[in-house]
Amino acid sequence: MEFRRILGGDREASILGLSLDSIRTSIHPAEPAARRLLSIAQEGGVRLFDTADSIHPKRTEAMLDRVDRFEPGTLWMLERSPSVLGADPASRRFDRDDAGIEARLRRSLAETPTRPDLARWVQWRGSASHPEWDDEATACLRELQQAGEVAGWSLRRVATAERTAAPAGAALSGEISLLDRTWAGVLRTTERPASFFARDPMASGRLDGTRWDHSLSAIGGRSVPAPLRRWQEEVAPVLEFGFLTDGHRRTLAQAALQYVAGLPGVASILVPLPPAERLAECLAFTNAPGLSEPESDRISRSMELGPETPGPGRLERTGPGPEQ
Repeated sequence: MEFRRILGGDREASILGLSLDSIRTSIHPAEPAARRLLSIAQEGGVRLFDTADSIHPKRTEAMLDRVDRFEPGTLWMLERSPSVLGADPASRRFDRDDAGIEARLRRSLAETPTRPDLARWVQWRGSASHPEWDDEATACLRELQQAGEVAGWSLRRVATAERTAAPAGAALSGEISLLDRTWAGVLRTTERPASFFARDPMASGRLDGTRWDHSLSAIGGRSVPAPLRRWQEEVAPVLEFGFLTDGHRRTLAQAALQYVAGLPGVASILVPLPPAERLAECLAFTNAPGLSEPESDRISRSMELGPETPGPGRLERTGPGPEQ
């Protein structure tokens, strides 16, 4: 497993991380299978577990607490937002408490389970209507990091020209894949490099096949078979990248991970917890033949982005990481 240093601090992240209880996975965190998969992942070198996209965060956090042991250097990414903190009047969790964002954030993290073998990494998802909350939250998180109460923090953002610059010491997080290219362009043109946590690299299961594991009725969340036109719309973009599997040297899922890993600034790729056979496929992506320059150029042409050469980008690579 490759490890990459997160810019702005002394922490490292495994290039592959796992998102637990995400809407994109069918693995329930309370099932014994989930804990077995976490053990397999740790044996494979995964040192980042993410509950930021969890459907039921408290349930998932409780599951992590039941894991017997985490390897040294393991990060746990959890999310906080005005909605989670009860500060957003538009949220069902709205709490009329007069406390500000900083007080709410500190209280929330103080109530979160802690364990010595799991370092907390906080992802902040801000509010477009209250940018001042972002400033207050990031100042608080910076203080908590300096005090050693959290390992670090990052900002969850949508890739737009106005909101892509990261404050000093911050990392960014967002969705990126072969089928969702907005962040790819941003990362390759930004003047201020920042570490990036890449989410949904499989494009909601289209690139690793998990979206097709169910019946056609799963497409679009329908309860009846989807029309053929909708099916074609889902599959056609995926078929464009069939050349990446020519010769059966790698799977499309592995190619998808290689592409994202080669983008500038990517510190870790967060994959929704997959079944055992697909987890093994993901863990092996660094051992599969890398993308060639012609393949990378062809990807770029399909994206209408300009030629691209795969590489480490602006991150310092630090070798294989802790001994397995």
